[in-house]
Amino acid sequence: MPRERRAVIANTVSVASLLVISVVTVWAVAGTGPARSNWIRTGAGMAPVALTDAAALGNPAAPVALIVFSDFQCPYCRAFALGTLPAVIERYVRPGKVLVAFRHFPLDIHSDARRAAEFAECARRKGRFWELHDAIFRNTSGFKGDWLASVAATAGMPSSFFADCPSAAAVERINQDIALGAVLEATSTPTLLIGPIGSDRTVRIARVLKGASTPEAVGDAIDTVLGRTPQRGKDAAEPVTNGGRDE
Repeated sequence: MPRERRAVIANTVSVASLLVISVVTVWAVAGTGPARSNWIRTGAGMAPVALTDAAALGNPAAPVALIVFSDFQCPYCRAFALGTLPAVIERYVRPGKVLVAFRHFPLDIHSDARRAAEFAECARRKGRFWELHDAIFRNTSGFKGDWLASVAATAGMPSSFFADCPSAAAVERINQDIALGAVLEATSTPTLLIGPIGSDRTVRIARVLKGASTPEAVGDAIDTVLGRTPQRGKDAAEPVTNGGRDE
């Protein structure tokens, strides 16, 4: 593989690169819904991924990162966020073994996903990402009417919280995540990247999972990266709704 492909993928992407990658993204995901089942492969040949500017959850000194490319309107992302992620938090994040990093990847086939991502990114910049993340995914009424007011209230945010949103910075952050996801071939959501965190705060991808991954499947991949024998969820704790979350 050429040396430049092995370089760390920067979070700041040039405008020209974004335009080219956007074309690739449309070609890759247009008409393609989220995967319905687990699909796993190694991360061999993938460049290290920086954690800069991602909404992070857990111990910054954790040895392993779980990078989640997600779409707020994707039903499989919702299943992951409300079912699998809480179990991963309880088993790996709370003990300090794994750091979760969220990346925006709204698909073109979901008309409200981009808007939801923009407000979630605004919340991240104000230190409230994970509360809004959970509230959006818990919202069962869909993106109808004044859904933002509803989810903001659920997250305990006043109506004035989003007065300056979406911002140009939030829009740019999402564009960069989409570009990064396209480079990493995140052609469906959720796409999970798992790997050890280096001293330079980049993640060397070791495992890739796509689709509605179960707590057991994610746990097995994490255990492999941690150098442990996969437990197939034998000692996994019951899912929790929210815990140990901070920016």
